Amino acid sequence: MNLITGSTGRIGTHLEIQGARPTKHELDLTNSKAVEKYIKKLKPERIIHLAGLTFGDDVAKLKQVNTEATKVMYETAKEFGLKKFVFASTCSIYDQKEVLPNKETENINPRSLYAKTKYDAEQFLGDDALVFRIFNVYGQGFSDSLINKLLTGRPIEIYNPDNYYRDYVHVSDVVRILEEGLTNEVYGTFNLCSGVPRNTRALIEYFEDLNIQMSYTIKERKGFSISVGSVEKLEKYFKLPSSSLILIWHQSIRQRRRYYLNLTL
Repeated sequence: MNLITGSTGRIGTHLEIQGARPTKHELDLTNSKAVEKYIKKLKPERIIHLAGLTFGDDVAKLKQVNTEATKVMYETAKEFGLKKFVFASTCSIYDQKEVLPNKETENINPRSLYAKTKYDAEQFLGDDALVFRIFNVYGQGFSDSLINKLLTGRPIEIYNPDNYYRDYVHVSDVVRILEEGLTNEVYGTFNLCSGVPRNTRALIEYFEDLNIQMSYTIKERKGFSISVGSVEKLEKYFKLPSSSLILIWHQSIRQRRRYYLNLTL
């Protein structure tokens, strides 16, 4: 039996794996006793744990959902023959200062509460777990991605386009690697990214070359913002995510929608 938490989330909705997909009411991650009871009843052999809180003022709730629920789920499932635990962590545990692909052991300094609770959860997992630190996802469902925002054509503000570097990975690649990781014999901690640094200026110029209409204003701030992962470890066990963007145009009588998958930058 497979268990997928967060199956209604932005990544979870793309997963095609069969298994239990509990709602928030069926699996209350704010209640450790409820988590333990659910796992004992289901006895899952494989788990993809995507559910979590990204922000909020309730510190206790963030810790309970992101850290404690992960620990209880993992430890309880191990009592009933757990074969694989795949945990979705975050690249925000890194604090990068240079535009260089960051390895899994480098620059670990979680600054937000979300990053800290995710990193704390990682520490509870054993050598038989698989952890993915997911970088900047774009594609269907990720309306907060800079790529998605630029392609909508709606007015946005852009800060430090020359000094804002990100490692963009499409949701389809994230899903593919998560699903593969659930059934293979690979364990450990991996960056899930493309390994290619791109600043905002490069994105804008590329889309301009494609005659894509964007609406943005630029505001300058001091300093750099860098989030770029090394794929050196990932490429040993998985087919790497695409380092390109695909733009597919779909036209209808009433509206024109943009769908993007892979188009070389």
